[in-house]
Amino acid sequence: MKHLVCLAILLLPLPVFAQVHQPSRPQPYPVFETLQFRRAVERGTRTRTGRPGPKYWQQYAKYQLHATLDPASNRLSGDAMIRYDNHSPDTLHYLVLHLRQNVFRAGAVRNTEVPLTDGMQIHQVAVNGTPLFSSNRNNFEPGYTVTGALLWLRLPAKMLPGDSLALAISWSYSPPPAPGDGRQGQDGEVFFLGYWYPQLAVYDDVSGWATDPYLSQSEFYMGYADYDVRLTVPSGWLVAATGTLENSREIFSAATLARLKQATQSDDVVAVITPGNRADAYRQTGQQGL
Repeated sequence: MKHLVCLAILLLPLPVFAQVHQPSRPQPYPVFETLQFRRAVERGTRTRTGRPGPKYWQQYAKYQLHATLDPASNRLSGDAMIRYDNHSPDTLHYLVLHLRQNVFRAGAVRNTEVPLTDGMQIHQVAVNGTPLFSSNRNNFEPGYTVTGALLWLRLPAKMLPGDSLALAISWSYSPPPAPGDGRQGQDGEVFFLGYWYPQLAVYDDVSGWATDPYLSQSEFYMGYADYDVRLTVPSGWLVAATGTLENSREIFSAATLARLKQATQSDDVVAVITPGNRADAYRQTGQQGL
């Protein structure tokens, strides 16, 4: 009974004579509003509560990526077809893409020491089927310019609000030796690959193009997009990646498929691929893999 009485008392407001002094609640430091954000609020795309404004918009991209890893030459080669939709009320004359592998180039701006590579090499670029070439002549002729870890792409025709375009780009790079930038690297046997494709920069309602460069120890601002990714690796290799695997029946044996199904239906830990499975796959190079 004493416990019940005490509990009831704790749940009731304390009388004045029983109140104890509590330290005042810390006041948060003032948040200073930038001119760009204030203008976005005035335009109706943002609010000061954090909710999107009634006129809020986001750009959209859909990536189709195909990359091939050749461990013997330590080279990843890729091709991309990107559909980019201009949901903004602005007319765009150029696009910006991140080439974050360029942080490993000699002379690149970065905030930590990293192993050096030749960065990301761009081989072909086309917009709506029109080839574009590297050019540093001026900002008005169609073409592209690479500065640090950014690619500035001057469009052959302006992109009006509501327009879409198709961007084709091919590239290659050498994955850096581990530990790379602390987030990726390879030791000749295990390849942990990050930032492996050219990625469109964010264009938003506050700042326009977000062009802060990747410095090796920093986070980034990324836009939402859809991805269709196809990876080609040597036979018998195990690939781990985010996303939904769509061709499991083409690359897995019946035994592996059965274990994969068991894993999706069980609360227990299920080893879908064991070291023994990997050894078998290496011995059977050229036959069905894992």
